[in-house]
Amino acid sequence: MMKLSIDHQTNYYYKEFAQRSVQYIRMSPMALPHQIVHTWSVMLPKLATLQKDGFGNTWFTLSRNEKHDNLQIQASGIVEINTDTQYVEDSGEIPYLLFTVQTPLTYCSTSMRDFAAPYLETVTLENLRGLASALITQMPYTTNVTHVGTTAEESFEMKAGVCQDHTHVFLGCLRDKKIPARYVSGY
Repeated sequence: MMKLSIDHQTNYYYKEFAQRSVQYIRMSPMALPHQIVHTWSVMLPKLATLQKDGFGNTWFTLSRNEKHDNLQIQASGIVEINTDTQYVEDSGEIPYLLFTVQTPLTYCSTSMRDFAAPYLETVTLENLRGLASALITQMPYTTNVTHVGTTAEESFEMKAGVCQDHTHVFLGCLRDKKIPARYVSGY
């Protein structure tokens, strides 16, 4: 088990005053069989609406209708994770087929498909890690060559990109084989 003490702060500063803004804030860990949330709090500049999405994740909608030039969000707590867990029991609640659908950013080109083929003949954790590692070798981490709208196909052909590009290529390769794959950021 690993106990994490998390203290996270996000600060937004605007060049000009915003008259109003709406933020969707997803900064709350989920209690799961392999993850215990001992304490958790999210501090916002004003009262926000608490909701749960279709996957059971807690999120806040923060609406500010007053003039402002910054926003500070703080999340903190203690979360314990079972580091021995490699696989989580399937609860049957998550519609995994949703994560096999390509998007314009993850479309898998023929060259991507050919590159991934040796790693996806048999789907094992070791092969998936091998594909991820091979992608980093094939397209080294390089800043200032892509942007948020760069597609997996474009960055793969450039043989360069940042973490979002590596992720889009990886997702594209897996989804092309109907292997559910999704990007989740966090600690």
